[in-house]
Amino acid sequence: MTQCSKRGAPNFQPRVSINSDKIQQQLRSLGFADRASVNELLNDAKKDFDDYDAEIARLEVAISVLKHKRRRLESHVAKYRSLLSPIRRLSPEVLGLVFLLHCQESGNCFNLDKRDISLPAVDLSQVCTGWRQVASNTSSLWNNL
Repeated sequence: MTQCSKRGAPNFQPRVSINSDKIQQQLRSLGFADRASVNELLNDAKKDFDDYDAEIARLEVAISVLKHKRRRLESHVAKYRSLLSPIRRLSPEVLGLVFLLHCQESGNCFNLDKRDISLPAVDLSQVCTGWRQVASNTSSLWNNL
């Protein structure tokens, strides 16, 4: 990843130089007669505030875009990792037997009062296309519906 050569420097040139020694000396003196230069400095500072706010907004958008791209990459990597899942190494015949055992243990549930219907064979067939094919080719799954 490339980094900005300025290392955190803003994309604009600040108008106000933050020299704490100079202002400390001026604050320690009793009087200050150069109101015009102070007003000019304050106007420049307001413009710098606006520039900093614009730069912060630009960087926040850039961060948001990077976070979105990172989330998309995480999702993409998760899909690739799922290809290495051990269940993918089972043959359709063995997977069909696993489905059959699951359906026998879980059983169908019809509770119309609570509107709760559980059909494990249907649930398994809705996971993915491959599982739908295995479930539809395992006729014994559908015997107890």
